[in-house]
Amino acid sequence: MFEETDFSKTVATQPLTSMLGDSNGDFEVNVMDLVQDVDYILGNNPTPFILKAADVNIDNYINVLDIVGTVDIILNPTGKTIATKGSKSIVYYNSAPVGDATFYWEDNDLYVESKAAITGLQLAFEKDFRYTISKELPKFEWLNYEQDNQQITMMYSFGDMTIPAGKTKLLSKTSTSEVNFDIDKAVVAATKGLKLNAIFEDRTMVDIEAPEQLDQPEMFVMGPNPTSGNLNIFYY
Repeated sequence: MFEETDFSKTVATQPLTSMLGDSNGDFEVNVMDLVQDVDYILGNNPTPFILKAADVNIDNYINVLDIVGTVDIILNPTGKTIATKGSKSIVYYNSAPVGDATFYWEDNDLYVESKAAITGLQLAFEKDFRYTISKELPKFEWLNYEQDNQQITMMYSFGDMTIPAGKTKLLSKTSTSEVNFDIDKAVVAATKGLKLNAIFEDRTMVDIEAPEQLDQPEMFVMGPNPTSGNLNIFYY
């Protein structure tokens, strides 16, 4: 036996946005959100993952800038962590570059030079590139992973560690095979998640972003509505 119900009524809704930096949606910004962000950058599709909350500088990328920005939210919790409806009232971190970080080789050693302290970076090399980390660096977290047929190395800290302003050796190549050691893409973070232009051989390198990770298609346009005929659905 079937029961008849009334047609659904159309209502306007406004989703509740998580706290800025709260990528796992539990309304707290802590180390679990940093772990969630790293998992997303590695392409592991963590769930739940709230992209708009994780993208603390609203540049539509998830990368080391968002990790450093989230660390700043944790260390300075009075600033930008108020839960609010909608995204327009959130004070996002600035995504405009505030300076340059210049990379260059001296023999087999890779150096970076900047007028600002560096708190995190991502660099893209060929897959066969092998290296050792400079002993001069503070004890950052380091990750290596593959993306788009490249090897990405990422340096970050769950605290307030920095590479001081000036010239610093990052790593030394140990590969013996013929490999192209030009840096292809890079992201460099200054304090508070601010961005530095990554410069190599007088050119600004392309940003690195995490891969798109969705288990289900996401719909963004449907119409015409209502319709008694064809219905067009646009999704990605």
